[in-house]
Amino acid sequence: MFPGIATANLPAKKADTYTAPDRFIEKGNFEVFVLMGKTWVKAGVAAFDDFYREKTVGIGALPANEKETRVRLVQRGGGAAHIDAALLDGNAPAAIQGTSDKNALRKISSREFDVIDAYGKTVELVFPSRAENGKLTLFARVEGAVNYEKPFRFPMTGSLKKGTGNDFYAYPVDSRRVGPGQSGRSLENRPPFLKEFCISGTGHPSDDLLGWVGNDDRNLFIRIDFIGDNTRDGGREESRSRMRPECRMRTPAQAGWG
Repeated sequence: MFPGIATANLPAKKADTYTAPDRFIEKGNFEVFVLMGKTWVKAGVAAFDDFYREKTVGIGALPANEKETRVRLVQRGGGAAHIDAALLDGNAPAAIQGTSDKNALRKISSREFDVIDAYGKTVELVFPSRAENGKLTLFARVEGAVNYEKPFRFPMTGSLKKGTGNDFYAYPVDSRRVGPGQSGRSLENRPPFLKEFCISGTGHPSDDLLGWVGNDDRNLFIRIDFIGDNTRDGGREESRSRMRPECRMRTPAQAGWG
């Protein structure tokens, strides 16, 4: 989950418009090593906070007989860490090791907020050319061990568009039926029941929350998707739904009694 502020009618922040705040408090870092012959030489350290930032580390010139550049990233500190892109002089790596993500190479080849988990990991990158005066550029973030932001509450009401937890969306029963044998996932093939723009306070991209609601004869289905939540945080995330049923009295004639 990525707590912050939710509102409406604001443009989503994409990779080319994302702006990190000026204030910087280091939460963790990546140590950068380059393979010189058979020895890993430390080139520098790139420090990060909760927000995606671009950092550059010079790795110097490799021996003339080297045909490729191998870089090792060792993540230290924080509570979670993610890499969006790792480029050598603007060029993407040809291979990656140290992650189980099958799409890792594609993910770190460009800045698009499709990130890999790097917390506590040692990731090795292979670039297909020899660095002569190379500069490694990292676009990454490292969260603190504790997230102090407040959770989102929906619906958003009032002039400040803040959720109090005391307001509810109105869902008419049977207005969005789920067919026999189908699950709530089938609702995602339809337009969302709710949509709110969320301004992230945790460094994740700001984007829409989409929500779907539906029912069958026995169940109420609720599905939500925070578009800007681009990390897999497992048990650190949760969502809760509150319901306030509205009951209507029926006369004996309406109920078919007697």
